[in-house]
Amino acid sequence: MKKFLSIFIMFVCCAFVFAGCGVVGSGDAAGIQFLQDVFYVDKNVETHLDYKVYPLTAKNYNIRYSLPANYGSDTTYRFVNGNVTVTDDAFRPIDIDINLNDAYTDTCTVRLRQYPKSIGIYKKNSENEDTKITNDSVYGGLVYALNVKGIFGSNSTPRFFEENEFNYQIESTNQNIIAIESERNLLVRSTGKRGSSLVTVRVCDGQGNAVSGLSTSINLTVVDPIDNTFATFDNRFVLRHGETYELTLEKGYEAVINVRSFNEEGFIINNAEYDCYLSNDSVFESRIDDLGIFLVVKGSGEVKVTLQSRSSDASGKPVKIEFVLKVQILGENNP
Repeated sequence: MKKFLSIFIMFVCCAFVFAGCGVVGSGDAAGIQFLQDVFYVDKNVETHLDYKVYPLTAKNYNIRYSLPANYGSDTTYRFVNGNVTVTDDAFRPIDIDINLNDAYTDTCTVRLRQYPKSIGIYKKNSENEDTKITNDSVYGGLVYALNVKGIFGSNSTPRFFEENEFNYQIESTNQNIIAIESERNLLVRSTGKRGSSLVTVRVCDGQGNAVSGLSTSINLTVVDPIDNTFATFDNRFVLRHGETYELTLEKGYEAVINVRSFNEEGFIINNAEYDCYLSNDSVFESRIDDLGIFLVVKGSGEVKVTLQSRSSDASGKPVKIEFVLKVQILGENNP
């Protein structure tokens, strides 16, 4: 994989050089990558080892797989045209190389998927130990990671699953309270509405079918919906919903808008996220990063700013702040 990355970085640099000179690329292949570092496969199920060639528009290239030296004498698996089928429980992991035009390579590992005897959802306790839980709380509007572990074979110590080791199904009994964010990454999301939902995780085989007996559930209760929120302009004054503010600013001046959300007890909700929408783009240019929402002055005029939270209040209503900014460029005459 490291070899691919160095090749790909070199390709990107070359692409910028060509673009700067006004040269149109020929579309020649310049890198290859397996879609996964490790492919977990089920016994007697044919699995294709998917890959990508870069750039994606590349044409007229040759692909060649390099198999282990004992391929042919090892009867625990078959490999045909990029498709591997494990036929015996005695199969041991193998590394397979892929070659593009005798110039670029990548490597993946094939492993036989072993299913756990049981699974559970875990969380660290006060002693920083992972403890199996069936109930938990989540703040309004935030993403919750389902930390699933499994017990394998004779080992009584549960372990987390490896990336791409299993497929999952997630079910929430009340998606108005807890919505499914990503089955692949075992993530759910609180919508911000107060209440609870029973969330069930099922381990699936390579075809996406739930495996009997491999499921676990947790009851998630939403706490801390947004009760109050306000924004500040460059930490100079508070921006309130429905108000209009007149400002005299230099062209190119960059102002930061910080939004603060609070729960019913008056404590700040640190992870409440907001998007910024402008009624027109002639007055400000906006961008968002970890430090806040930035507005860069482009010209005089009036613009309505909407700060839309991804969270909700206790009733489930989306939280937002709308205000109007009237900007006069410093040194310009009023019309």
